[in-house]
Amino acid sequence: MIYITRFEFFMDETGYSYSWAGFLKIHAMFSIALHAISIYLVCFMAFIRYLAMDAGHRRWMMPQPA
Repeated sequence: MIYITRFEFFMDETGYSYSWAGFLKIHAMFSIALHAISIYLVCFMAFIRYLAMDAGHRRWMMPQPA
């Protein structure tokens, strides 16, 4: 949305400012970093879920007779 707003609606004939290019670079870097972090977190949560489902069959989780 930021890209479309700036480069389609508010396009200048003289080019783009250095501050806008810096903002766009930082925005892209943060977007990529947060996307990668979210992928790693999803994989980590899947691993935790796998461990939790596997733990139900272990001996210490079975009911003990009184």
